[in-house]
Amino acid sequence: LGGVLLPFQAEAVKFGLEHGGKFLLGDEMGLGKTVTALALARQYMTEWPVLVVAPAPLCIVWQEHALTWLAEDLGPQDVTVVRSSSDSPPKGTKMLIVSYNLISEGKFQRRPCDGKDWAVVILDECHMLRGAKSQRSQAAIPLAHR
Repeated sequence: LGGVLLPFQAEAVKFGLEHGGKFLLGDEMGLGKTVTALALARQYMTEWPVLVVAPAPLCIVWQEHALTWLAEDLGPQDVTVVRSSSDSPPKGTKMLIVSYNLISEGKFQRRPCDGKDWAVVILDECHMLRGAKSQRSQAAIPLAHR
């Protein structure tokens, strides 16, 4: 990891590992949820590529944090931000970052590299999935259940 986690972040990673990587991280804004999520995802590297779903304006932030905090594991060629439904991630992408709008269009429900289900998924700002019947929720919730 390209830095040292704060004690509460390390505790969150431990908690995540104890729960099979599936949990809701509800820390306050500014406490490093992105870094914590990346540290947890790193524990599952053997199951990568990882899918990060975030609000469109935050996709670049995720890319920057991934390249900073996972610099030992990822280079710029490994982290792809998809901006359009017509974009295709390059082969060998280890982290695919997409917006909620793109998954709402039915894109990237499976790994582009092999067509399998995603094993490692991060849903950032998941409060955006308020209505279970919304198109966004219908696309995102199955990703979280894998």
